[in-house]
Amino acid sequence: MREVHFSIDDVVGSLMQVATSPQGLDGSPVFRHLIRLHRLTGMKVTLYVFMRDGEGFSLDALPSLFADYPWIRFGFHAVRPTNQPPVMSSAELDTALGEVHLCIASFAGEDQLSNIVRMHYWQYPDNYLQILARNGYNIILVKEEGDLPARIPTENGVIITTWRTHVNIETSSFMQIWGVIKSYLQSPDRGQPLVMFTHEWALARQRVIFRLIITIIFLRMCKFNFL
Repeated sequence: MREVHFSIDDVVGSLMQVATSPQGLDGSPVFRHLIRLHRLTGMKVTLYVFMRDGEGFSLDALPSLFADYPWIRFGFHAVRPTNQPPVMSSAELDTALGEVHLCIASFAGEDQLSNIVRMHYWQYPDNYLQILARNGYNIILVKEEGDLPARIPTENGVIITTWRTHVNIETSSFMQIWGVIKSYLQSPDRGQPLVMFTHEWALARQRVIFRLIITIIFLRMCKFNFL
């Protein structure tokens, strides 16, 4: 298996820019970068979104603009940005997932709703896992040093698979990223795709954009397929 799952966390500001700009996706620097990269490399990306930005914007204000961009997928991240792990009951998480999924279906389409999720602050208590499984997620992204088992049975019979995250692009050097890619390729039992991510806020930094571009070039040189 020579595949890569590339994702962006904490996504909400760029969606607000898209919602309020007459230029649509071109009104957001983040989406301009992603569109260029897709055209050059065939890159696919999953965006893990906040329902609200905490300052008045909500995903239900987003017009239907993403149907022509099937290489972009969306998944739940949290209700809103927080500086510490958010606390939700099972019922609150279930409600939040339903709201976010309805919005994604509206502005992108159900086919662009990912079955893979990375929760804000890597929160995966058992009650959350049950709710995530009920809402269609069967793969969760965990920290590289995460201690969750590779396969987790849930109450409704769904098996959740855990994929460890290999690279945070904004905190890794070129040499570190290249080293991870080579190590992945040399592993006799890769077992899962190579998982790389960054955050929406980091893409405002030119050095992160440049590192992202070089990373994509590395992956294409090694003939990775994007999930």
